[in-house]
Amino acid sequence: MALRLIEIIGADPLPDGLPDTLRDDKTERTDGTVVHRLLVRSDQVEPMLNALEDAEVYVLSVEAVLPPVEDDLDPEPEEKAPGLRWFGEVSLSEISERARDAAVRSGLDLALVASSSVLASAGMLQGNEAVVVGGMVIAPIIGPLLAVTFGLTIVRMRLVWTALWTSAQGFATALVPAVLLGLLIDVDLEAELLALRTQVTWWDLGVGLAAGIAGAVSFAQDARTAMVGVMVAVALVPPVAAMGLCLGEGAWMEAISAFWLTALNVGTILAAGVVTFLILGVRPATDDSKGPEEGEDATVAQAEAA
Repeated sequence: MALRLIEIIGADPLPDGLPDTLRDDKTERTDGTVVHRLLVRSDQVEPMLNALEDAEVYVLSVEAVLPPVEDDLDPEPEEKAPGLRWFGEVSLSEISERARDAAVRSGLDLALVASSSVLASAGMLQGNEAVVVGGMVIAPIIGPLLAVTFGLTIVRMRLVWTALWTSAQGFATALVPAVLLGLLIDVDLEAELLALRTQVTWWDLGVGLAAGIAGAVSFAQDARTAMVGVMVAVALVPPVAAMGLCLGEGAWMEAISAFWLTALNVGTILAAGVVTFLILGVRPATDDSKGPEEGEDATVAQAEAA
């Protein structure tokens, strides 16, 4: 389990009922402000923040602790008031920050998306699955979609629209190189890997659902989403590249089929992601007067520990 260092500014004494800590420290600044530093496991951050709603709090990731922490906490779960439980490994405030970061994309990210589309197109035309998968490894396409699902779950429409616009930029960036390739070369519409992306089947529905679930779960874990990102990219970039190749070749029916496959995958990823977040314990924010750019803090989503 990962560790977090929580810095609490100005709250002295600390409120009762805080979860157990691995280590704690209290210092006083020259101006008389008291600073508490609490070392906790990552799954204790959310209940800690819920108990510190009115304090100035900073949550920091901890890479290493010397001397090592002896985990001598009582393994038995505490009895708490009934309610919704948050099943994620990291706090909702951390997920909120991840979502806001993921909702925007840099020019370098768009360059990677374009490169991924070129590789996916080349791999489908050559019948080389390894090249297709290699293109997916470099496609940073998962972030904005996960930001959309999180924004929909907590009903933060500004976050949703920002992430949707970013996702649209990514899809457009993936489409343009494939269209240019379709104009420049003779596209074999019978190529197996390309033909698979111009058909909509029930298997594609399952791929989208699995990708959405995996994406939401990875967002709630203290782990990188690289491999899940590859899975989501496999569900999205090849159909977009196939659509571009077909448009460049003038194969309108195949392009429409690839478009519907892309739309199906996007829809199922978003739906599965929202449902997964709800199952994990994320609920809509109670204060609708603030958006994520207006100072939304650790209470952007409400989940009471069971």
